[in-house]
Amino acid sequence: MNHSGSLLNNHLDAQIGLPAAAKLAGVNPATIWRWIKEGVAIPGGKRLHLCAQRLGGRWTVTEIAIREFITLLTEAHGGQVGVPQAQVPRSPAARRKAAERASAELAAVGA
Repeated sequence: MNHSGSLLNNHLDAQIGLPAAAKLAGVNPATIWRWIKEGVAIPGGKRLHLCAQRLGGRWTVTEIAIREFITLLTEAHGGQVGVPQAQVPRSPAARRKAAERASAELAAVGA
């Protein structure tokens, strides 16, 4: 009998602390705290909150909750889920403008 699917689900459902959640999401633990307590403004005047639980005197979240929060936040702001921004090709004009801005910034700092 293969239990690998249930083991994976158990791992994703495991409660993790805010520092581990922050590392997973690539943000500061204070950001995870704000996502839980204050949420993030989304179009339509609503706020999206990260689902969390209080266990043994500390806040915990699951990896699934973090992934769902990020997906919902991305979709709410019109982004494409699963397509990193770096993979979206820029037009030649956009590349030229970005290069000009970078050159101006380097010139400003004397590089």
